[in-house]
Amino acid sequence: MRLVKYSKIREFKTTVSNIRSWARYHNKPAPKVVFKGTVKANGTNICLYYTPEEGLVAGRRKALLNSSDIDQYGLIKYMGDNIEYLTSMMSELYSKHCNPQDQLMLYGEWAGGDICKSSLSSLEKNFYIFELVKISQEDVKTRLPLSIESSSVHNLYNINDFGDWTITIDFGAADLSTNTLAEITSGVEERCPIADFFGVEGVGEGVVWSAEVAGKRHIFKVKGKKHSNTRVRGLAKVDEETIRSSYEFVEFTCTPNRIDQGIVETNSTTMEDTGDLISWVIRDIMSEEEDLLVESGLEWKDVNRKIANKVREYWCNPMNRSDNNRRNV
Repeated sequence: MRLVKYSKIREFKTTVSNIRSWARYHNKPAPKVVFKGTVKANGTNICLYYTPEEGLVAGRRKALLNSSDIDQYGLIKYMGDNIEYLTSMMSELYSKHCNPQDQLMLYGEWAGGDICKSSLSSLEKNFYIFELVKISQEDVKTRLPLSIESSSVHNLYNINDFGDWTITIDFGAADLSTNTLAEITSGVEERCPIADFFGVEGVGEGVVWSAEVAGKRHIFKVKGKKHSNTRVRGLAKVDEETIRSSYEFVEFTCTPNRIDQGIVETNSTTMEDTGDLISWVIRDIMSEEEDLLVESGLEWKDVNRKIANKVREYWCNPMNRSDNNRRNV
């Protein structure tokens, strides 16, 4: 049985950077992407692996488990008590979705009791499943519908049973989604949906967001400030009016003609010249557009990074680095 770690869950800013970088590399505009969010259970990541030949095996992030391991979190006992149910469930899913030689994997969070101090600590230990995947011999991963029904008898719960959210993020202006993400997280933090389901009050950990862009899965989490064990910074709310004004200012002042003029003035020819080009455009806008900036109620710190991003995206397009396609400036 192959150990296949679950994808690392990033921060929002890292996902923004990754998707923008993908768009620049492929000479595409920053996309608008619909993300789905589900509540994050605070526990330890677990995966159930299944093939008809090898049967059912459980694993944590770094290793598969066997019956001789120290049962630190009661997972080995859980597997033993529920082996027939879990094996039958995975066998049916394999028959429905998999080809011979595929490996089926069910990822989830083993949470509750003494596993991790959280709003779920007063509950039984449960397996909160959130993703079903198959992998071929050629290491091609395919996400499958998570249509598994929750079973209180077997302490298994589908994370979708605790609610979900959707948000469309424009990665050309991703910071405009910050307040919505923060508000959803705040609601989860104030009243954990999982704890609430079981009639318990407690602080929710946060929300995990996921989507696919050009076949690649992107996952990030947003945690609340009250969650004491987090090492991920919460999202601070932003002034949306200021952000919108800053994008309008950049759109008006950081034009292709101005960037082309900067290319000529700095004699830029390769990607190594990007820094010099960005600096020239920012200085030129600062010298000629100060009045407009003040009229817009903005400061340079509101627009500097956005100008740099726009210049970089323009310069990453090979067509704009060709003398044959340079505008007359």
